Amino acid sequence: MSLIPYDPFREFSSLTKNLSSFFADFPSIFPYDHPFQQIRVDIRETGEELIATCDLPGLKKKDDVKIEIHDQTLVISGKIEQSAELRDEKYHRRERISGSFHRSVLLPAPVSADGAKATYRNGILEIRMPKLKGTGNQGIDIEFQ
Repeated sequence: MSLIPYDPFREFSSLTKNLSSFFADFPSIFPYDHPFQQIRVDIRETGEELIATCDLPGLKKKDDVKIEIHDQTLVISGKIEQSAELRDEKYHRRERISGSFHRSVLLPAPVSADGAKATYRNGILEIRMPKLKGTGNQGIDIEFQ
């Protein structure tokens, strides 16, 4: 018979594995209009600018999204409306985003809204922001295609 040394943390190992698997699927157990579901944002940097790329399928017009820069934070908010003819139908599964959204992302460098450009094409919002030293609250106009 071999002796196994007592490890008071052995039980925590299986508990942390179970909690990790639960939280890995946590956002998917809520509908997409739940606040836990956020739009996805990629941010990359060149020598002169920061570029944010967001998946936002379903926007119909320029006024559906608002982009702001507050100090070193990019704020994207808006609303994706579901078409009226689908509201009375019974859904068996609903994964596409509809309703209001809001996302704040801390930027790795200060940027200026002066000269910033935002374009929306094929469900992708791209925001190009020139790097700048300084802070302030600024808005960005969107070129909607």
